[in-house]
Amino acid sequence: VTYAGYAYQLGDKNKKPIPNATIKVYKKLKKTGKYVLLEKLKTDPKTHKYKVELGSEHDYKLTATKEKYLASSKYITGLDIEEEDEETVELLFAIDKISKDKTYTLNNIYYDYNSADLRSESEGVLDTLYSLLMDNPSIIIELSSHTDSRGSKSYNGRLSQARAESCVRYLIEAGIIEKRLVPMGYGESKLLNRCADGVDCSEDEHQVNRRTEFKVIGELEEGFIIPEEKRVEDMEALEEMYKEESPEITEPEKQEVVEEPKEEIIEEQIEEIAEPIVEETTEAEPQPVIYVVQPGNTMYSLSRQFNTSVDNLKKWNKLTSNALFVGQELVVGWE
Repeated sequence: VTYAGYAYQLGDKNKKPIPNATIKVYKKLKKTGKYVLLEKLKTDPKTHKYKVELGSEHDYKLTATKEKYLASSKYITGLDIEEEDEETVELLFAIDKISKDKTYTLNNIYYDYNSADLRSESEGVLDTLYSLLMDNPSIIIELSSHTDSRGSKSYNGRLSQARAESCVRYLIEAGIIEKRLVPMGYGESKLLNRCADGVDCSEDEHQVNRRTEFKVIGELEEGFIIPEEKRVEDMEALEEMYKEESPEITEPEKQEVVEEPKEEIIEEQIEEIAEPIVEETTEAEPQPVIYVVQPGNTMYSLSRQFNTSVDNLKKWNKLTSNALFVGQELVVGWE
Protein backbone atom coordinates (compact mmCIF):
# COMPACT_ATOMS: atom_id res chain seq x y z
CA VAL A 1 0.00 0.00 0.00
CA THR A 2 1.22 3.51 -0.82
CA TYR A 3 0.95 6.12 1.93
CA ALA A 4 1.06 9.73 0.80
CA GLY A 5 0.43 13.10 2.36
CA TYR A 6 2.14 16.04 4.00
CA ALA A 7 2.67 17.93 7.24
CA TYR A 8 0.64 21.00 8.18
CA GLN A 9 0.54 23.48 11.05
CA LEU A 10 -1.44 22.21 14.02
CA GLY A 11 -4.70 24.16 14.23
CA ASP A 12 -4.73 25.21 10.56
CA LYS A 13 -8.31 24.53 9.43
CA ASN A 14 -7.23 24.62 5.78
CA LYS A 15 -4.43 22.13 6.43
CA LYS A 16 -2.01 23.91 4.12
CA PRO A 17 1.16 21.85 3.49
CA ILE A 18 4.32 23.02 5.24
CA PRO A 19 7.39 23.04 2.95
CA ASN A 20 10.69 21.26 3.63
CA ALA A 21 9.37 18.68 6.06
CA THR A 22 11.07 15.31 6.56
CA ILE A 23 9.25 12.00 7.00
CA LYS A 24 11.19 9.32 8.85
CA VAL A 25 10.03 5.75 8.24
CA TYR A 26 10.73 3.18 10.96
CA LYS A 27 10.22 -0.59 10.83
CA LYS A 28 9.32 -2.56 13.96
CA LEU A 29 11.55 -5.56 14.60
CA LYS A 30 9.52 -8.65 15.39
CA LYS A 31 11.99 -10.19 17.84
CA THR A 32 12.71 -7.13 19.98
CA GLY A 33 9.70 -4.88 19.31
CA LYS A 34 12.08 -1.99 18.64
CA TYR A 35 11.77 0.44 15.73
CA VAL A 36 14.71 0.88 13.35
CA LEU A 37 15.02 3.66 10.79
CA LEU A 38 14.36 2.50 7.24
CA GLU A 39 14.58 5.77 5.33
CA LYS A 40 14.22 9.54 5.46
CA LEU A 41 11.97 11.20 2.90
CA LYS A 42 12.17 14.87 2.04
CA THR A 43 8.84 16.29 0.91
CA ASP A 44 8.61 17.36 -2.73
CA PRO A 45 9.89 20.95 -3.16
CA LYS A 46 6.87 21.86 -5.33
CA THR A 47 3.94 19.98 -3.81
CA HIS A 48 5.44 19.64 -0.28
CA LYS A 49 4.13 16.07 -0.20
CA TYR A 50 5.71 12.67 0.44
CA LYS A 51 4.98 9.14 -0.79
CA VAL A 52 6.12 5.77 0.55
CA GLU A 53 5.19 2.14 -0.12
CA LEU A 54 4.81 -0.18 2.87
CA GLY A 55 4.40 -3.96 2.93
CA SER A 56 2.17 -5.86 5.34
CA GLU A 57 4.99 -8.02 6.72
CA HIS A 58 5.95 -5.39 9.32
CA ASP A 59 4.53 -2.70 11.61
CA TYR A 60 5.74 0.84 11.04
CA LYS A 61 6.13 4.24 12.63
CA LEU A 62 6.16 7.39 10.48
CA THR A 63 7.46 10.61 12.05
CA ALA A 64 7.12 14.07 10.51
CA THR A 65 9.87 16.49 11.49
CA LYS A 66 10.94 20.01 10.58
CA GLU A 67 13.44 22.33 12.18
CA LYS A 68 11.87 24.44 14.95
CA TYR A 69 8.71 22.26 14.96
CA LEU A 70 7.58 19.58 17.39
CA ALA A 71 7.75 16.22 15.63
CA SER A 72 4.62 14.08 15.30
CA SER A 73 4.37 10.32 14.80
CA LYS A 74 1.77 7.89 13.47
CA TYR A 75 1.74 4.11 13.71
CA ILE A 76 0.69 1.63 11.02
CA THR A 77 0.37 -2.11 11.63
CA GLY A 78 0.76 -4.88 9.09
CA LEU A 79 -2.89 -5.73 9.74
CA ASP A 80 -3.89 -2.17 8.83
CA ILE A 81 -2.13 -2.60 5.51
CA GLU A 82 -3.68 -6.03 4.84
CA GLU A 83 -7.19 -4.73 5.50
CA GLU A 84 -6.75 -1.56 3.43
CA ASP A 85 -8.97 -1.50 0.32
CA GLU A 86 -7.31 1.50 -1.31
CA GLU A 87 -3.99 1.33 -3.13
CA THR A 88 -3.09 4.82 -1.91
CA VAL A 89 -3.92 6.09 1.57
CA GLU A 90 -3.67 9.74 2.63
CA LEU A 91 -1.75 10.22 5.87
CA LEU A 92 -1.32 13.77 7.18
CA PHE A 93 0.72 15.03 10.11
CA ALA A 94 -0.21 18.02 12.28
CA ILE A 95 3.00 19.52 13.65
CA ASP A 96 3.27 22.54 15.88
CA LYS A 97 5.89 25.26 15.68
CA ILE A 98 8.02 25.35 18.80
CA SER A 99 6.90 28.41 20.70
CA LYS A 100 8.40 29.17 24.07
CA ASP A 101 5.85 29.50 26.85
CA LYS A 102 2.98 28.02 24.80
CA THR A 103 1.17 25.77 27.28
CA TYR A 104 -0.11 22.26 26.56
CA THR A 105 -2.45 20.51 28.99
CA LEU A 106 -1.87 16.85 29.81
CA ASN A 107 -5.32 15.37 30.22
CA ASN A 108 -6.00 12.45 32.55
CA ILE A 109 -3.09 12.87 34.95
CA TYR A 110 -4.44 11.57 38.27
CA TYR A 111 -3.04 11.38 41.79
CA ASP A 112 -4.26 9.72 44.95
CA TYR A 113 -6.33 12.07 47.10
CA ASN A 114 -4.23 14.59 49.02
CA SER A 115 -1.11 12.86 47.66
CA ALA A 116 1.65 13.36 45.09
CA ASP A 117 1.66 9.65 44.14
CA LEU A 118 0.79 9.07 40.49
CA ARG A 119 -2.03 6.66 39.79
CA SER A 120 -1.38 3.90 37.25
CA GLU A 121 -3.83 5.35 34.72
CA SER A 122 -1.62 8.45 34.47
CA GLU A 123 1.31 6.51 33.04
CA GLY A 124 -0.13 6.30 29.52
CA VAL A 125 -0.32 10.10 29.27
CA LEU A 126 3.23 10.49 30.56
CA ASP A 127 4.39 7.83 28.11
CA THR A 128 2.97 10.02 25.32
CA LEU A 129 4.95 12.98 26.68
CA TYR A 130 8.02 10.73 26.85
CA SER A 131 7.57 9.88 23.14
CA LEU A 132 7.27 13.56 22.28
CA LEU A 133 10.48 14.31 24.18
CA MET A 134 12.27 11.47 22.37
CA ASP A 135 10.99 12.71 18.99
CA ASN A 136 12.18 16.23 19.88
CA PRO A 137 15.49 15.52 21.63
CA SER A 138 16.71 19.10 22.13
CA ILE A 139 13.74 20.76 23.85
CA ILE A 140 13.66 21.68 27.54
CA ILE A 141 10.24 21.76 29.15
CA GLU A 142 8.65 23.09 32.30
CA LEU A 143 6.22 20.54 33.69
CA SER A 144 3.74 22.24 36.00
CA SER A 145 1.02 21.09 38.37
CA HIS A 146 -2.00 23.18 39.46
CA THR A 147 -4.63 22.76 42.18
CA ASP A 148 -8.06 24.24 42.75
CA SER A 149 -8.59 26.96 45.37
CA ARG A 150 -9.78 24.69 48.18
CA GLY A 151 -7.26 24.41 51.01
CA SER A 152 -4.61 26.91 52.04
CA LYS A 153 -2.42 28.55 49.42
CA SER A 154 0.77 27.34 51.09
CA TYR A 155 -0.45 23.74 51.26
CA ASN A 156 -1.63 23.81 47.63
CA GLY A 157 1.74 25.19 46.57
CA ARG A 158 3.63 22.39 48.32
CA LEU A 159 1.28 19.70 47.03
CA SER A 160 1.47 20.89 43.42
CA GLN A 161 5.27 21.07 43.56
CA ALA A 162 5.46 17.50 44.85
CA ARG A 163 3.10 16.35 42.08
CA ALA A 164 5.13 18.06 39.37
CA GLU A 165 8.24 16.39 40.74
CA SER A 166 6.47 13.00 40.61
CA CYS A 167 5.85 13.46 36.87
CA VAL A 168 9.43 14.56 36.26
CA ARG A 169 10.76 11.60 38.25
CA TYR A 170 8.70 9.22 36.09
CA LEU A 171 10.20 10.70 32.90
CA ILE A 172 13.75 10.59 34.28
CA GLU A 173 13.32 6.93 35.22
CA ALA A 174 12.12 6.31 31.66
CA GLY A 175 15.38 7.79 30.35
CA ILE A 176 14.89 11.53 29.76
CA ILE A 177 17.91 13.47 31.01
CA GLU A 178 17.17 15.60 34.06
CA LYS A 179 18.35 18.93 32.66
CA ARG A 180 15.53 18.83 30.07
CA LEU A 181 12.84 18.82 32.77
CA VAL A 182 11.90 21.64 35.16
CA PRO A 183 9.13 20.79 37.71
CA MET A 184 6.98 23.72 38.89
CA GLY A 185 4.13 23.72 41.37
CA TYR A 186 1.85 26.74 40.98
CA GLY A 187 -0.78 25.68 43.49
CA GLU A 188 -3.92 27.82 43.04
CA SER A 189 -2.08 30.85 41.62
CA LYS A 190 -3.13 30.26 37.98
CA LEU A 191 -6.85 29.46 38.08
CA LEU A 192 -8.59 29.19 34.71
CA ASN A 193 -12.03 30.29 35.88
CA ARG A 194 -13.85 32.27 38.56
CA CYS A 195 -13.45 29.65 41.30
CA ALA A 196 -11.21 31.56 43.70
CA ASP A 197 -11.36 31.40 47.51
CA GLY A 198 -14.88 31.98 48.83
CA VAL A 199 -16.64 31.45 45.47
CA ASP A 200 -19.28 28.72 45.36
CA CYS A 201 -18.39 26.41 42.43
CA SER A 202 -19.40 22.97 41.23
CA GLU A 203 -17.00 20.01 41.31
CA ASP A 204 -16.69 20.18 37.51
CA GLU A 205 -15.62 23.82 37.73
CA HIS A 206 -12.99 22.98 40.33
CA GLN A 207 -11.76 20.10 38.15
CA VAL A 208 -10.87 22.57 35.36
CA ASN A 209 -8.26 24.12 37.66
CA ARG A 210 -6.75 20.79 38.78
CA ARG A 211 -4.46 20.11 35.86
CA THR A 212 -0.94 19.20 34.73
CA GLU A 213 0.68 21.16 31.90
CA PHE A 214 3.95 21.50 30.07
CA LYS A 215 5.55 24.18 27.93
CA VAL A 216 8.79 24.49 26.01
CA ILE A 217 11.10 26.92 27.80
CA GLY A 218 14.32 26.39 25.86
CA GLU A 219 16.55 24.09 23.86
CA LEU A 220 19.81 22.35 24.60
CA GLU A 221 22.68 23.87 22.68
CA GLU A 222 23.80 20.54 21.26
CA GLY A 223 20.58 18.71 22.02
CA PHE A 224 20.24 15.05 22.78
CA ILE A 225 21.51 14.24 19.27
CA ILE A 226 25.24 13.68 18.97
CA PRO A 227 26.73 15.28 15.81
CA GLU A 228 27.92 12.76 13.21
CA GLU A 229 31.60 13.66 13.64
CA LYS A 230 31.28 13.17 17.41
CA ARG A 231 29.64 9.79 16.84
CA VAL A 232 32.65 8.71 14.76
CA GLU A 233 35.00 9.83 17.54
CA ASP A 234 32.92 7.92 20.09
CA MET A 235 32.91 4.77 17.98
CA GLU A 236 36.71 4.96 17.54
CA ALA A 237 37.08 5.40 21.31
CA LEU A 238 34.88 2.33 21.89
CA GLU A 239 36.93 0.29 19.45
CA GLU A 240 40.12 1.26 21.31
CA MET A 241 38.49 0.29 24.59
CA TYR A 242 37.50 -3.11 23.21
CA LYS A 243 41.07 -3.67 22.07
CA GLU A 244 42.36 -2.86 25.54
CA GLU A 245 39.87 -5.17 27.26
CA SER A 246 40.16 -7.94 24.66
CA PRO A 247 43.89 -8.46 24.01
CA GLU A 248 44.79 -9.80 20.62
CA ILE A 249 45.24 -13.55 20.64
CA THR A 250 48.34 -14.70 18.79
CA GLU A 251 48.95 -18.16 17.48
CA PRO A 252 51.44 -20.23 19.52
CA GLU A 253 54.83 -20.70 17.96
CA LYS A 254 55.03 -23.83 15.86
CA GLN A 255 57.55 -26.29 17.22
CA GLU A 256 59.56 -28.59 15.06
CA VAL A 257 58.41 -32.18 15.38
CA VAL A 258 61.09 -34.86 15.09
CA GLU A 259 59.62 -38.16 14.07
CA GLU A 260 61.31 -41.09 15.75
CA PRO A 261 61.48 -44.59 14.31
CA LYS A 262 58.75 -46.85 15.64
CA GLU A 263 61.23 -49.43 16.85
CA GLU A 264 62.84 -46.86 19.16
CA ILE A 265 59.72 -46.03 21.20
CA ILE A 266 60.78 -45.98 24.83
CA GLU A 267 58.83 -46.73 28.00
CA GLU A 268 58.10 -43.09 28.85
CA GLN A 269 56.48 -42.55 25.47
CA ILE A 270 54.27 -45.60 25.94
CA GLU A 271 53.05 -44.23 29.29
CA GLU A 272 52.31 -40.87 27.62
CA ILE A 273 50.17 -42.59 25.01
CA ALA A 274 48.37 -44.77 27.56
CA GLU A 275 47.41 -41.93 29.96
CA PRO A 276 45.47 -38.82 29.01
CA ILE A 277 47.49 -35.64 29.05
CA VAL A 278 46.16 -32.99 31.41
CA GLU A 279 47.23 -29.61 30.10
CA GLU A 280 47.25 -26.55 32.27
CA THR A 281 44.69 -24.08 30.93
CA THR A 282 44.28 -20.42 31.64
CA GLU A 283 40.86 -18.81 32.00
CA ALA A 284 39.86 -16.92 28.85
CA GLU A 285 39.54 -13.17 29.05
CA PRO A 286 35.88 -12.08 29.25
CA GLN A 287 34.56 -10.70 25.99
CA PRO A 288 32.19 -7.69 25.75
CA VAL A 289 28.57 -8.27 24.73
CA ILE A 290 27.73 -5.56 22.18
CA TYR A 291 24.23 -4.18 21.62
CA VAL A 292 23.22 -1.65 18.94
CA VAL A 293 20.89 1.05 20.30
CA GLN A 294 17.39 1.01 18.77
CA PRO A 295 14.71 3.77 18.69
CA GLY A 296 13.06 4.03 22.09
CA ASN A 297 15.98 2.48 24.02
CA THR A 298 16.99 4.26 27.20
CA MET A 299 19.68 3.57 29.78
CA TYR A 300 16.96 2.43 32.17
CA SER A 301 15.25 0.08 29.71
CA LEU A 302 18.59 -1.46 28.68
CA SER A 303 19.67 -1.93 32.29
CA ARG A 304 16.46 -3.92 32.89
CA GLN A 305 16.77 -5.83 29.60
CA PHE A 306 20.33 -6.96 30.31
CA ASN A 307 19.93 -7.29 34.09
CA THR A 308 22.56 -4.76 35.06
CA SER A 309 22.70 -1.21 36.41
CA VAL A 310 22.80 2.15 34.64
CA ASP A 311 26.08 2.88 36.44
CA ASN A 312 27.63 -0.28 34.95
CA LEU A 313 26.50 0.64 31.44
CA LYS A 314 28.01 4.11 31.80
CA LYS A 315 31.26 2.74 33.27
CA TRP A 316 31.71 0.03 30.63
CA ASN A 317 31.13 2.53 27.82
CA LYS A 318 32.97 5.50 29.41
CA LEU A 319 29.83 7.64 29.31
CA THR A 320 29.18 10.65 31.51
CA SER A 321 25.43 10.98 30.85
CA ASN A 322 22.40 8.81 30.02
CA ALA A 323 22.22 10.20 26.46
CA LEU A 324 22.01 7.59 23.70
CA PHE A 325 21.65 7.73 19.93
CA VAL A 326 20.20 5.21 17.48
CA GLY A 327 22.93 2.99 16.02
CA GLN A 328 25.30 3.50 18.96
CA GLU A 329 27.18 0.33 19.97
CA LEU A 330 27.09 -0.34 23.69
CA VAL A 331 28.83 -2.86 25.92
CA VAL A 332 25.91 -4.36 27.87
CA GLY A 333 27.68 -7.21 29.60
CA TRP A 334 30.54 -9.71 29.48
CA GLU A 335 30.78 -13.36 28.55
